[in-house]
Amino acid sequence: MAEAKNIRLYAPDGARIEDASLAADYLAAEKAGPFRVGRRALYYRDGGLRRYCIPLEQIDHAFTRVVACATHCCCGKMDLNTFRLVVCGGGRELAAVYTETESYVDEAQRLLKERIPGLKLGYTPPAQ
Repeated sequence: MAEAKNIRLYAPDGARIEDASLAADYLAAEKAGPFRVGRRALYYRDGGLRRYCIPLEQIDHAFTRVVACATHCCCGKMDLNTFRLVVCGGGRELAAVYTETESYVDEAQRLLKERIPGLKLGYTPPAQ
């Protein structure tokens, strides 16, 4: 198992986060596919090796975004659904994290709701 001192965390904007307590929280966090939900933050990898971190106090809204990918194969056309956990704060998207498995997004939302009592779940159209 990794030690907290070996965990490198980054903010969604790419800035390095130097906080040993967040690294310890990462190791203790509950895992749901590419997501980890700790007591202090949401952690994820977004297609690479970097571990990103969003403190829970910054998150006020989360929803699932389904993206259909059109593909061609030997027997014709086929749409593959991919899923993104979208977390928002202060009226803007903080992250949209990709996974191929919808149940991972559902589990991450459940864990976030447990830790953030006032969290709003579900898509809301932007104000016009």
